[in-house]
Amino acid sequence: YLTRGRAKGYVTLMLPWLTHRQDRVSLYGAQSSFDDGDVGKNMQLMWIQKYAAEQCGMSEEIKALKILFYPAFYSAAFGSIFASEDICNLIPDDEADVAILEEPEHLNWFRVPAPEDENPTPTTTLDNNHTNQPNNPSSPIKSQSSEQKEQQIKRNLGWAHKFKFVVGIIHTNYAAYMKTYGIGTSIIAAPAITALSALVIRAHCHKVIKLSAVLPDFAPGKECTCNVHGVREDFIKRQ
Repeated sequence: YLTRGRAKGYVTLMLPWLTHRQDRVSLYGAQSSFDDGDVGKNMQLMWIQKYAAEQCGMSEEIKALKILFYPAFYSAAFGSIFASEDICNLIPDDEADVAILEEPEHLNWFRVPAPEDENPTPTTTLDNNHTNQPNNPSSPIKSQSSEQKEQQIKRNLGWAHKFKFVVGIIHTNYAAYMKTYGIGTSIIAAPAITALSALVIRAHCHKVIKLSAVLPDFAPGKECTCNVHGVREDFIKRQ
């Protein structure tokens, strides 16, 4: 629905692509695991587009939506999907405007560092109205490698530094999840994961939205409770 009233390709949805076939088979089943590589990505993209058009009634919206995949893997121990590359680094700087992070804690528990540019281009630009005065602090000359380094620093610092505004949407009470399913030593892991979640949520989000009031408080002062996702009618239809 975010595409409504906006130009085609203005909104990008980033989704995980499970690079290992066994991960796809484990989660989607052998008949729906898609092929490897770009062929498989395209198959999954077509599946998503068909589902959105036929099952969600969003045939026009899905045409306007840009979908990008990021490499990911499935962890059976956590029962979760995690990115295997830094997602921020995959997003062009000129498209970094507003980010909506579904489960920001989950996305940032195990952030993968962005690769450093081993061969930065040491070119310079010169304003025709100024002379080349590299020691002059007011000079508009700036090396391209310096700009690249600044952008790299922003990407390494994460979402709140790269994007103008970041909204985090909290879905899951992971502490309760661990206690219920006995992941790790739950009596120790549950408080630890709550503290870690609060830390990364505060660091990477300007605004936090909890889908339910039963979720813990992570960022007092910049969080609210609102069921912004709603519930699809198909889930509440009487049989």
